[in-house]
Amino acid sequence: MGWLDEGTRRQRRHQLLLLLVIVWLGMAAWGRFKPLPRGISTASPVYDVPTAQVRLLADVTAVDASGNRFTRQEIFDAVRAMISGAKRFVVLDFFLFNEYRGPVPGAYRDLTAELTAALLDKRTAQPDVPIVLITDPVNTVYGGAAAPELERLKSAGVQVVMTDLNQLRDSNPWYSGAWDFTARWLGNRPGGKLLANPFQSSTRVSLRSWLALLNFKANHRKVVIADRGSDVVSLVASFNPHTGSVENSNVAVEFTNGPWRELISSEQAVAAFSGSPFSVPSDGLGTAAGAATSTVAVQIATEGKIARAIEQQLSHAGFGDEVDVLMFYLADRGIVQALIDAAERGAEIRVILDPNKDAFGRVKDGSPNRSIAMELMLRSGTHLSVRWYDTHGEQAHSKMFLVRKADGTATLITGSANFTKRNLRDLNLETDVVVSGGRDADPLRRASDLFATLWGNSGATYTTEYATYRDESVFRSLRVRFMERAGMCSW
Repeated sequence: MGWLDEGTRRQRRHQLLLLLVIVWLGMAAWGRFKPLPRGISTASPVYDVPTAQVRLLADVTAVDASGNRFTRQEIFDAVRAMISGAKRFVVLDFFLFNEYRGPVPGAYRDLTAELTAALLDKRTAQPDVPIVLITDPVNTVYGGAAAPELERLKSAGVQVVMTDLNQLRDSNPWYSGAWDFTARWLGNRPGGKLLANPFQSSTRVSLRSWLALLNFKANHRKVVIADRGSDVVSLVASFNPHTGSVENSNVAVEFTNGPWRELISSEQAVAAFSGSPFSVPSDGLGTAAGAATSTVAVQIATEGKIARAIEQQLSHAGFGDEVDVLMFYLADRGIVQALIDAAERGAEIRVILDPNKDAFGRVKDGSPNRSIAMELMLRSGTHLSVRWYDTHGEQAHSKMFLVRKADGTATLITGSANFTKRNLRDLNLETDVVVSGGRDADPLRRASDLFATLWGNSGATYTTEYATYRDESVFRSLRVRFMERAGMCSW
């Protein structure tokens, strides 16, 4: 191009820059609004399930009266029982499945190794039982690190499905719009030495792992489905079988039959768009009949349908109703406003939040919960109160929403979804279960009792008052709003 004059060359550079900007904006818009994969963002029909066949399970970490930290766990034992009792299939979908523990050494119960052993034992004892494990590329640091547990399972014949996150909408479109036509095509492989592993600083990964991480996309589900005789048992949880998460507080609901086929279908959809479809034998399963003395309504909701279920409950909450929220992350603008509106109508709202200070041995700055808590306290009047889970290195990782109506009914919504844009607005993959019935129905009463125990510090220290982590920084509040809206955040 030596024959072109300087003005022409400058014009060509400007035209090239404009073209790149147009491509970037186009990719960003496409990534944010492209059609969802088939089978994503669904709500099942509502099933009447015998109350005795629906269980609330909880893992709780707290400090006892002597100042000693303790952990009570129920969820993982239920998962192992489901695996050992299966005769025809086991399907699992877990976000975190690795032995990364963060920078703080300690005595950990190795949940990842235990679950790997349970699946391998099942494979050895009953090799004809199909086992499917769906998980997220975070466990290989997006292709930049080996995942020995997953490789052992693959070698034993377990179908391991690595979710194809490229099929999902972009949580961070301004970044992903550029990444999609540049670094994405570079691929990745274990063995990089350039940068510290973001999840285990003692190991190294490539720059490509960090570039993939910044898309902030995830299959965040926590689901187990397995047959038990002629029945099918399903578990929907906030729990990860992850070594570094062993002391986190979590909640799960286990139910028999009900919407298990829809739950399976939602997992088959993920496997299909990830290029690893599966099927399970289902003839004669989950069809047990017979009158029950007491039932509760059970429904499965995924992705954006979770937000719809929560907003519907809040839109009808008013004077005489009670709303309890136990949440790891709360930032979604629609949910925040719906909580404030319900409080203004006279609903009594109690919110327990994680203080967002602990992340696998690393210290966080309190975002987003401390800014959102300030907003709730300032805007909601006397009908809304906030307390913090009193964490000591672990996370209050539960995601539980409970409405108790003045008419004696109650609805529980729990599962993998935080109350954030990523989790509720058709970006992440998420699964929640909705349980409705009389207040005294066992799973709903247990949810109410659990929240009351945490709120009132019954028998131990679980929570602390709002002033403990009060943060009225206007700058932080504006930053949280911007990051939530733009998608430039890990929550």
